[in-house]
Amino acid sequence: MARGTVFGERFVIESALPTPGLRHTRTFKARDSVTGRTVALEATATVVPPGFQQDYMDPLLAWSSRLPEHPHVITLFGYGWDPRTQAGWCATDLVTMPSLGDVVKRDGPLAPERGLVLARQLLSGLEVFVRAGRFPTPTPGEILVEAGTSGSERVRLSLGRHWGETYPGFSIGVPSTWGSAAYEPREAGGFHAQPATCVYAAAACLYFMLTGRAPHSARTTIELAMATATTRPEPPSRWRPGLPAALDALVMEALEKDPARRPRDPRAYAARLSSAFCTWEAGIPAVRHLGRRF
Repeated sequence: MARGTVFGERFVIESALPTPGLRHTRTFKARDSVTGRTVALEATATVVPPGFQQDYMDPLLAWSSRLPEHPHVITLFGYGWDPRTQAGWCATDLVTMPSLGDVVKRDGPLAPERGLVLARQLLSGLEVFVRAGRFPTPTPGEILVEAGTSGSERVRLSLGRHWGETYPGFSIGVPSTWGSAAYEPREAGGFHAQPATCVYAAAACLYFMLTGRAPHSARTTIELAMATATTRPEPPSRWRPGLPAALDALVMEALEKDPARRPRDPRAYAARLSSAFCTWEAGIPAVRHLGRRF
């Protein structure tokens, strides 16, 4: 798209940005003509069925405008469909920082305390969506890690996929490692998401941080979908000996196939992760976790 192209009657394209791994999506640096803010604008060429704008885009715009700003969520400034370019688009904070996948690729599996700090921040961001009635399932490429002073880090949860690579076993949709989380089976068929969906996704990201690998792996997407739906993953300690047993158990609980057996409250789950780790760090054996013994 040419410099000066306008989306949503306010976002003006200035220059192209790298968009790794996405054939039909382009990311741009743009200027918000209303506020003067510099934003990232992602445009994805697609074929829009009749009624898409009215039935899907307009409700999404109305919902996103009510989402409160949060330190662990990338702000969404606008979202729509552009008939001239035949592209769906969204405008967000323009940030330049590595994705969680990039961090793990660079540093290897993270120390448990570092992984827990990032996981708690991720759950804090997911709680904002849950309260708003939305249930995203972020992958390592959608979670940004901002380096702060004195070695501190801050998670920023992205709303789009252009922030990082697609990592094996972490693609969005079905089939994927996130498949059983993002789309829960209903009695009448089809799929739906729920709060336990978000906790599953956060636990899968924590699994990735602790082990450097996805909960499931396979040679093809079909095999991966079957493994996700039917196979219980190995506990993180299988790949990372020495992890706290309570932490191991908490991750596995949140990766249950049945959503009814998973935690449903991101904040409460984050508190349990912290408690389990603190108990282990203090050298006090945990007698009971998760409502059953492990």
